Amino acid sequence: MSSSLSPKKFALFLLAFAGSAVSQTTIPDAQYTIVNNCPGTVALRTGGQSDGTLAAGESVTKTLPTNNAGPFVVTTPGQSDISGLEAGFQFPSTYYIAKLPFPQRSVTAGISITPSAPSNNGFCDVARCDDADCTDALPQPPTGIVNTTPPGHSCPVSGVSYTVTFCPSGAFSS
Repeated sequence: MSSSLSPKKFALFLLAFAGSAVSQTTIPDAQYTIVNNCPGTVALRTGGQSDGTLAAGESVTKTLPTNNAGPFVVTTPGQSDISGLEAGFQFPSTYYIAKLPFPQRSVTAGISITPSAPSNNGFCDVARCDDADCTDALPQPPTGIVNTTPPGHSCPVSGVSYTVTFCPSGAFSS
């Protein structure tokens, strides 16, 4: 009995091996807890779509792929348009706050992003922006890969989850 594989069996082996390698590189999910620390109800938008409302003090947890989470933005009471900041995430471990560049968009609700892993040597730091003048936000939403140095952030820790807090100061921005 020969120990060599026929060309057909070898091709099938390669396809099976390649398939298992691809399945091992699937994009993992992460948990994102969205917290409304604002003094009133906010309307949440996730990935550009309406995603319900959060009353003051309310939170919701979402499990999403790390390459497709957010961006998260809110509309505040009395506002017909979204606040001027978004919280976003990029695979594998990058997170950011970005200013929305529409003409004269005001920031009505600050944002913070807190990874579940402790801050360590510049990684897993809290990102926070309370107003239009903050320096911990990109000047506009990214069109490509975000740099992992501030205002971009990175938390390359397996199993990390994130808390996105609207109005981390406890008040609407003015």
